[in-house]
Amino acid sequence: MHRLFLIAGLLMGGALLVSSAAAADWWSQSAYEDELAFVVGVQTRSMERDIEGGDVKSGEFESDEDYLRIGLGFGGPGGGQMGLAYLDAGQADVSTTLRMDKFAAREIETYELDTTEYFAFGLRVLGPLGADADDTGEGWMLGVALEFAFWVSADVESVEWQGVEATNVDGEVSATEFQLDLLGGYSFLEGNIRPYAGVRLSGMNMSVDELTYTVPGNTFEVDGSVSAEDMAGVVGGLEVSLPNDRLALSVEASVGDADTVVAGLELRF
Repeated sequence: MHRLFLIAGLLMGGALLVSSAAAADWWSQSAYEDELAFVVGVQTRSMERDIEGGDVKSGEFESDEDYLRIGLGFGGPGGGQMGLAYLDAGQADVSTTLRMDKFAAREIETYELDTTEYFAFGLRVLGPLGADADDTGEGWMLGVALEFAFWVSADVESVEWQGVEATNVDGEVSATEFQLDLLGGYSFLEGNIRPYAGVRLSGMNMSVDELTYTVPGNTFEVDGSVSAEDMAGVVGGLEVSLPNDRLALSVEASVGDADTVVAGLELRF
């Protein structure tokens, strides 16, 4: 996470380490004066999701991700960012707990995974409606967001079975996630403050690839996949843009399908 914020800081510093006159001129111009802008950002997310399937009666998938975001933003009526196509790339710390019924007994397995690569790409459109927005960028907003994410196969670092630490652990876990948001909100202060909320439909699939481990007297083999238990939830967030949309801070949270908290920073060129 610290490396990502360092890179983001260097990117912003590079844009500002020019003559004072040029810097003032750059900040005074809207990032969307030409309708399109290159976006570079950094985000951090914590997520926990319920999963089930196959022998798994219930379980949780937990992930903490830090990633860089690059994208192409496009402006809306009255200025401001209305849409963004983006790619996220970073790292994730993942663990998962599975509860399975086998041999008439409830078995609990917890997997700790090595840090793995995390990628996502998506499209987000959220813009104001009405004639007033043409001049001010303010007003009610409607939008939609679509995202597909995946966690590259991660080695299983350790397994705890029924409270016992396993040995001879070998195997991998990977996951994919999609989400569709239907959003509404209000944009005010010339579009610089944008609270929003909506409904999130999403899913996840986690795959366990030839995992084996040994506990006293038993060797287990796990191979298969589990999916999201819940598919719907609610989401809300707030984006604050500094003058002329050059810099934006955002926070977002969701509950239901998955419990998530996301914080981010964007610089727009």
